[in-house]
Amino acid sequence: MRQSSTRKPARAAKLATTAGACAALLGVGGVPASAAASTTSLHSATRAAPSGGSVTYAEDPDAPPNWIMPIVTPSHLQAYNTSNVALLYPSLYVYKSTANGMVLDNVDSPANPPVYSAGNKTVTITLKPWYWSNGKPVTSRDIQFWYNLVRVEKSNWGNYSPGDIPDNIASFTILNSHTFRVALTKAFNPSWYTANQLTLINLMPQAAWDKTSASAAVGNYDQTSSGAKAVFNYLVAQANDLATYATNPLWQVVSGPFKIASWTNTGEVTFAPNPKYSGSDKVRMSQLVEVPFTSEQAEFLALRSGSVDYGYVPAEDIPQESAIEQQGYKVEPWWGWEVTYLQYNYNNKQAAPMFAQLYVRQAIQDAINQPLIAKSVWGGAAVPDYGPIPVLPKSQFLSKGETNNPYPYNPARSQELLARHGWKEVRGVQTCERPGSATNECGAGVAKGAKLSFKMLSESGSPETSAQDDYLKSAFASIGVSLSVDEEPLNSVLAATVPCKSTQDVCNWQISYFGTQGSWNYPPFPSGDQPFLSGSSGNLGSYNSAAADKLIEATLTSSSLANVYAYETYMAKNLPVAWLPNPAFQVSAISDHLKNVVQNPLLTFTPQSWYLSK
Repeated sequence: MRQSSTRKPARAAKLATTAGACAALLGVGGVPASAAASTTSLHSATRAAPSGGSVTYAEDPDAPPNWIMPIVTPSHLQAYNTSNVALLYPSLYVYKSTANGMVLDNVDSPANPPVYSAGNKTVTITLKPWYWSNGKPVTSRDIQFWYNLVRVEKSNWGNYSPGDIPDNIASFTILNSHTFRVALTKAFNPSWYTANQLTLINLMPQAAWDKTSASAAVGNYDQTSSGAKAVFNYLVAQANDLATYATNPLWQVVSGPFKIASWTNTGEVTFAPNPKYSGSDKVRMSQLVEVPFTSEQAEFLALRSGSVDYGYVPAEDIPQESAIEQQGYKVEPWWGWEVTYLQYNYNNKQAAPMFAQLYVRQAIQDAINQPLIAKSVWGGAAVPDYGPIPVLPKSQFLSKGETNNPYPYNPARSQELLARHGWKEVRGVQTCERPGSATNECGAGVAKGAKLSFKMLSESGSPETSAQDDYLKSAFASIGVSLSVDEEPLNSVLAATVPCKSTQDVCNWQISYFGTQGSWNYPPFPSGDQPFLSGSSGNLGSYNSAAADKLIEATLTSSSLANVYAYETYMAKNLPVAWLPNPAFQVSAISDHLKNVVQNPLLTFTPQSWYLSK
């Protein structure tokens, strides 16, 4: 799941202490399905908890939630969207962080643990006795409905990567109303498949949604390709109408712990308990209200007034942290299972020839002083990223090689690289003087007179992001690379940052930054099939490397960590993106009255487990 929004860290000393705690929390680190699964509820404390009360949760500045359909489109993959969807339409399998690591939650997952057979080429899944809010049972047909829509509209599904689900499913067979069998195209690593594939399947009510218009009767349209496309298009059109979320009959049929009470175009969302929820944790609060803000300071004023139960402390307000704690809040960072980077567009007509040159990417990376950014911009509350595996929380996936920066800050080397390949500064901007494909020339496709001058889209609403943008402009200028920055609301940046072809108008973006809270948040197994595999909808910049594809594929079929290490070493050196320090997801301020809050590194949240106490 790509994560992005705009609230930022707090005091470095406090974060350093909690970073160790987070590392301990994950234990062996995102160890996926094969780790011992949780056989007891991870939220059992709520069973005897008091009931009632309204809980207010602060949204990110300029980043209102804007999606509801379980099949999330590429431009709606923000963490706040996927988290809200999960409150209404849970995933087939749920992972939770415990003291023993990231484990499959066997109690609160809607299905029993999957059974692999035929040399890991077949998966048999039995659903638990769950119910929709209209009283009808969740059945195998509901899962088939999800599969049929995704199968024909995979290019419009934000989590699609070529070769992954649904491509890796050879057949889907319903055995009975609660059991189905999936034949895979080849043997897969069960740990990866359960953690990163089966968790992508959300419950969808076929008996309520299998229709092509509001006036059409429910049928079995999804059983044909043309019918499935018509159903998908209808549902997407309805999901684009935010103002009707609380009144549209489609979205009133849910299976999660909450249902929608109200939803505004400005982003204020109110959830009420779903009395038909089948999970172990019955919602204790009377309602959950997600409150939008136009800036971090507006949120902080609300926090100081006590009108927010779960908010965040902007970095510039760190001096007031003790006052917030004295006011009745617990302040602690939320570290995500994620990496942060500048996204290149390898298909932009003007910039692509330059981005295609490894030495250009190396020169840019050499000009980025990650330790300095982490200290001066993020107040020490960020860790340098040198490759595709998260540095925090610590995990078995992080190799020693990735912890050593292959491109330490060296602007002199940047300039030497560019000069060696035929570039010369003209009025402060590196200009190609020796076009061609020889080792001392600018490279294939780079024309004589081409300039290293780029435009960057960056999310607005965060002083830290703006400060980092200013630093990058200055750092790039020091080596003769011109960078202009256009800051826009997060949703606008993400809507513009899409995979594209050079001939398309939407391909006019060149560099994008949507990483104020991390650019890519991983599922339990941090594989590269979504953000970096050729053709993946999550591969926003259309990075294309046959060598990288081969290394990524190896991590999906074998449980050997050697394959993961080989993949991350290659990506750290090949620089598909420009790596930047990864800040804490946020520094949370949680009311002392709000209990049983777990800040999951997967960036999911489970308000059904929260409760208010006096």
